[in-house]
Amino acid sequence: MAKYPAHSAMNWSEAKWSLADDDAQDQAKPGGAEDVIFTLNSGDVTMDEGSAALGGLDMAGHVGTLDIDGQTLDIDGVAELEGTIEDTATGGAIEVSGALVKSNALSAPGIAITLNGTGTVTCGGNSDGLLTVNTAQSPSDSFQLAAITADADTWDANSGTDQGQALVGGTLTTVGYVDVTIDKDAFIVLNASITKYAANDGALYIGGLTHRIYRAGATHIHWKNGTAGQNVTLNATSFGV
Repeated sequence: MAKYPAHSAMNWSEAKWSLADDDAQDQAKPGGAEDVIFTLNSGDVTMDEGSAALGGLDMAGHVGTLDIDGQTLDIDGVAELEGTIEDTATGGAIEVSGALVKSNALSAPGIAITLNGTGTVTCGGNSDGLLTVNTAQSPSDSFQLAAITADADTWDANSGTDQGQALVGGTLTTVGYVDVTIDKDAFIVLNASITKYAANDGALYIGGLTHRIYRAGATHIHWKNGTAGQNVTLNATSFGV
């Protein structure tokens, strides 16, 4: 079952939801495993309480504002984010267990986004939001993030079939046991950094054919050795800085 917000401003907890984009306003707030769909017609929504574990969140075409307002928006499935996402009270977060899609039209500076499942990341050139990866992930070929924190399992930037950019701008920081593998052709880091500070096992591997790391600004690779087994492997056919 999918639920749509009202065409006018509303709070999340209000019984102003509809089963279609018709502004019927005859449904209670979304429950567990239910989908939520924002459209061009949807009004602004303020989260006055945390959400249930939603089946999915589709905000494609949304131009209004979703204010997290210090709450947690929990999505068990796919989350497609568009429009404006604010966090007026601060401390709010978006938890996603499926794939994450951030459209070019998304405005969500400073929003904390946590990936808890094994889904792809498609960011469409959008760098808004701070992304934390809790489990193994496969980012899409081309994406932008202000910051990525990988704190478990692996970060694998090898999905997709086309050559492309794996990370543009921002930072990739690992915490704990994390193996980072970058094996796509033409992996490009622009004014970015790849940093590992924790003294846990974990390896950084950069392979493939041609990679360019542009060092304008604060670009660097810093892999602090800790316990045995940590290593940095640069194995590209052509590697330039």
